[in-house]
Amino acid sequence: MRLRKNIPSKHQRFYHPVIDHIPGHQIQVDPGQSNVKSEDGKGFTVYFVAFVLSYSRKVFVHFQTTPYNTDDFINAHLQAFQYYEGIAFEYVYDQTKMVVIKENYRELWLNEKFHQFALKSGFEVRVCEGYDPESKGKVERVVQEVKKDFLDGEYFNNIKDIRNRSLAWLEFIGNRVHSTTNEKPDVLFLEELSEMKPCHLINDEERKVDKVGLISYNGNKYSVPFRYQQRNVLIRESMGILLVMDLITNNVIAKHPVSQEKNQIIKNNNHYRDFTQDLKDLISEAKSTLHNYNEGDILVDKLVKDNPKIPRDQVRGLLKLHKNNQELDWNLIISNSLQLMQIRASRIEGIIAELKRISILEEINKTPKENNKMKTSSIQRSLDVYLAVLND
Repeated sequence: MRLRKNIPSKHQRFYHPVIDHIPGHQIQVDPGQSNVKSEDGKGFTVYFVAFVLSYSRKVFVHFQTTPYNTDDFINAHLQAFQYYEGIAFEYVYDQTKMVVIKENYRELWLNEKFHQFALKSGFEVRVCEGYDPESKGKVERVVQEVKKDFLDGEYFNNIKDIRNRSLAWLEFIGNRVHSTTNEKPDVLFLEELSEMKPCHLINDEERKVDKVGLISYNGNKYSVPFRYQQRNVLIRESMGILLVMDLITNNVIAKHPVSQEKNQIIKNNNHYRDFTQDLKDLISEAKSTLHNYNEGDILVDKLVKDNPKIPRDQVRGLLKLHKNNQELDWNLIISNSLQLMQIRASRIEGIIAELKRISILEEINKTPKENNKMKTSSIQRSLDVYLAVLND
């Protein structure tokens, strides 16, 4: 240090005033990661994105257990919008690939997906020069606080534990006097909130449902009602719940807890059931199908009564079983089914399988045993076979 003071630097940096005195103007954003301890002694790596308002210094941090991709980064912004209840005019980033694909002579090629998100949300993207942490020093300091003040020296059970406890930590630092502003961030934030853009208009994203009734969200797939297959819907994440909405009416058509894992399929089986056909019509169809058999109506009524939660599925199952096994004795099938304490389509299917097995055994017993033996050995063949060949 003594030598450095006496030797002039080859490159002198010139600073200019930073616009941070305008409420709601700027938010600085920076990702980070840290190894945390768990009570089982194993520990795990946590990844996070820190946000800080340049005027009030109010902080928000998004956590997850996997490295961020563009979708995760966008989701972190959406949760920050909800936390702040607004959007700033400008967001400042370093040259992460989630924001910038390429930079040459300070000409930027932005990540297309993130750029579209920024345009839709209505904020400007400002990218710092590479390897220049001083240009976003406020959030750099927050990243260090997250690591040293919140994560270091603590034990966490899982990512949910980190998220829950981070809310209390954010509330604590929001009510602590900041060393630069000499004010509490939450007090100054009241001035910013009125200047920020409302965020309720941009939370919804449009997605297309695939042919099997699934939509993609943050590396996982979620089911929607089957009638929306190959159609577009709106999605919104709120408090850890993914809401799926009709594109025209905005009515919620599906809800799923957001999974923190990757490559998962979160499915609601009710989404694949056809509720459009009225139960009365199904019952009428089933009774009409079985009207030529003894006690067919009774079987249908008891099947519906014994399965009050899934009557449509059970009646459809009965119709399918009859369609595929019309050659069987359905008077016998119905009679055996009505002897059950509780009738289900699967048990009727079991009765059908048993009747088929008995039928096969009876056919085998009717066939003479000697005709069932394969005479392939020369010892088993009659001498007449060889004589016939010689005579030919």
